[in-house]
Amino acid sequence: MSKNVALHIAATAPLSISAEEIAPALVERERAVLTAKAKEQGKKDEMIPKIIEGQIKKWMAENCLLEQAYVKNPDVKIGDYLKETIAKTGENIVVRRFVRLNSARESRRNMKTSRPKSLPRSRDNQSDLDGNVRWQAAPEQAI
Repeated sequence: MSKNVALHIAATAPLSISAEEIAPALVERERAVLTAKAKEQGKKDEMIPKIIEGQIKKWMAENCLLEQAYVKNPDVKIGDYLKETIAKTGENIVVRRFVRLNSARESRRNMKTSRPKSLPRSRDNQSDLDGNVRWQAAPEQAI
């Protein structure tokens, strides 16, 4: 069971275990983004709060471990999977924390693909053995 949950965490990268543990600043930032998006789409002002609440609930379900659909069986949430396992084994199982590590290769891949288009290549840019380039702003355009 723990291996399956670990594989799920590796695949989905949840932000927290439950909705209560998500930082309020993250929720407010997401709320602001969704509100701006709704206004941009021309939604009526009186409908925006209801729309935003539904979208925040969906966002929470996608980013909270216990609310996520289990990768191996999307019909079951991770919280329900834990309850099923508790019922089968009779043991008290609780997810208290998790840590998700990125490999150096994954970090390099993200670095390679996330170079801002506005940054020109500088003579200081270096490539590693795999040919991945570490991008730096040219001195005259430093950010």
